[in-house]
Amino acid sequence: MNRNEVKKLLLEAKHKLKIEEDVSLVIKPMKRKIASISLTNKNLSIDKYFLENASVEEVRYVIFHELLHLKHGVFHTYKFKTELKEHFSIEPYIERKNQNWKC
Repeated sequence: MNRNEVKKLLLEAKHKLKIEEDVSLVIKPMKRKIASISLTNKNLSIDKYFLENASVEEVRYVIFHELLHLKHGVFHTYKFKTELKEHFSIEPYIERKNQNWKC
């Protein structure tokens, strides 16, 4: 998946989650995470190698998950989980060879 496709998914997710803040997209190699978001700098980082193998639905889920941290904070609160379930009926099972990635 290329940067433009990921950026399009990011804009779509921001719209659906009613997030108006600017969020920068950073694609880079990450050692142990699929993605992370900086709550202060509003940078969404996604692992470069994850994007090479992930399905569109997996990437969409990861983006929503990270944006919900921006909206609800660092913890997976009831509101966080409830809103995630509103957009995804099931959590995709994300597995990659020889990786212990976390979201």
